[in-house]
Amino acid sequence: MRNIRTIEEALNLFEKNSIIYGNTFISGNYKVCNKAYDIIMKCGDFLKEEEKMDLLLPFLEHEKVSIKYVSACFFYYHYIQKKVKRL
Repeated sequence: MRNIRTIEEALNLFEKNSIIYGNTFISGNYKVCNKAYDIIMKCGDFLKEEEKMDLLLPFLEHEKVSIKYVSACFFYYHYIQKKVKRL
């Protein structure tokens, strides 16, 4: 995958690959699922570096369950990571 250049691109890729992740996880196509996961993490990391993670908050109320799930997991992961660093 090429590098993410803009915040809008990161948000679009996050949303698109969250849907792919949910569909492929359920169907058992783990090769595609893992690829979507990698892209989701790159998008999230890009937004974290740009200090724009708050732009993912609307995804927590998205109509697609897979987008809600991935967004919630991403926020939880980074929240726990911050707490562990403080210990």
